[in-house]
Amino acid sequence: MVKHAMKKDTDSVFAAPAVYVNQFFVTVTGNGTRIAFGEVRENHPVFIRAAVMLPHEVARGLAGVLATALAPVEQQRDHAN
Repeated sequence: MVKHAMKKDTDSVFAAPAVYVNQFFVTVTGNGTRIAFGEVRENHPVFIRAAVMLPHEVARGLAGVLATALAPVEQQRDHAN
């Protein structure tokens, strides 16, 4: 479910540590969408930092939120080219 975050929710979200990742792997199954986040460095195997399993509805919501949040970045990139 996608919802607007309340201040108390965003405070707790930023209390959790964030790890660097530069690659992700998506697997869609009958039970949901699994996203594994990894770090790839030259001449090293992928190091998986975390993985989550999302209900399909939540995965679709995440896709929409990311598309909206990244739209200004895409516009800047398009104007730069």
